[in-house]
Amino acid sequence: MNYDPSDFGVTFLAAGRSKTKEQKLVMLAETEGKCWVDYYYPGVCPQKGRKLTVNTVIAAHIVAHSKGGDDCVGMCAHCNAEQGVLPLEEYELILKHRYKKINKITA
Repeated sequence: MNYDPSDFGVTFLAAGRSKTKEQKLVMLAETEGKCWVDYYYPGVCPQKGRKLTVNTVIAAHIVAHSKGGDDCVGMCAHCNAEQGVLPLEEYELILKHRYKKINKITA
């Protein structure tokens, strides 16, 4: 019996879509080693200040690859999965709302 990997939620990256160690190091340097969400919205990411490594950082799209995007930011696996196919700009609206709620900001 043959199975299609997509039946199990497995997708394969197109050639050239994975990031090199050097590219991951640049992403980590931009956020002092933290998940992008944790860096800009402290308390929202479950990492809560813990540092990521080149082995744990995920290259999260700013605009989905399927929509022509190629630039990425470094996120933890949880935040990247939560972002899903949303453009980073739309995901930020959710994050801003949570950040305000956590910090009891009314403005």
